[in-house]
Amino acid sequence: MIKAEQRKQKSALREYIEAILIAVGIAVVLRIFFFEPFKIPTGSMIPTIEIGDHIFVNKIIYGIRLPLINKQVVHFSDPKRGQIFVFIYPEDKSKNFIKRLIGLPGDKIEIKNDLLYINDVPVQRKQVEGHPVLESFSPLGEYEMYEETLDEAAYHVLYLKDEPNFDNFGPIIVPKDHFFAMGDNRDHSRDSRIWGFVPRDNIKGKALFVWLSLNRENRYPIIPLPKVRWERFGRKLK
Repeated sequence: MIKAEQRKQKSALREYIEAILIAVGIAVVLRIFFFEPFKIPTGSMIPTIEIGDHIFVNKIIYGIRLPLINKQVVHFSDPKRGQIFVFIYPEDKSKNFIKRLIGLPGDKIEIKNDLLYINDVPVQRKQVEGHPVLESFSPLGEYEMYEETLDEAAYHVLYLKDEPNFDNFGPIIVPKDHFFAMGDNRDHSRDSRIWGFVPRDNIKGKALFVWLSLNRENRYPIIPLPKVRWERFGRKLK
């Protein structure tokens, strides 16, 4: 009787261990090939993505990348203009960058008086007033916000008033198998205007949504922890 109970206990314990191992295995496979979380450390994508946002990235949408060697072995599709994508920083392969894709291979990119042109056609935009991010991020009115429309994507971008750094750029032609990326915080983004193009092999995935957002500059009064931006939970990135 005792031996039978011991066998049942061992069998139940083995089932628990097997269930845990299977769950861990599935989680590892999902993270390696399908979805990966990323933490946003900089403000280059404000107002779309804020510092302290934690996002999920779809890694399978563009192809299959092998772990360890970090090389894409199967290619499904390329990102489209206007999509937010994560890629390996060309100048330091230990870092991941997140930007918005602006130019495809063969595109002519130019900026004239702060207005973006693709293949000599100006990208449509209209000024936005009274946006919550604009009011909180730029209380003294240093910034202007626009809604920019690129192909099927519509999104907000920030420009610093009277900032001459990126008023004019190009024209340049995006090389074969490369892409041109820019941050939505146009005057505070280290992107293709500075370091060049994103090779196709460096692309890791498409940004999906925010699953956690922490404001480290605003902490709770009793416990020294960053405040949670509850309103950003589940926000789709587009």
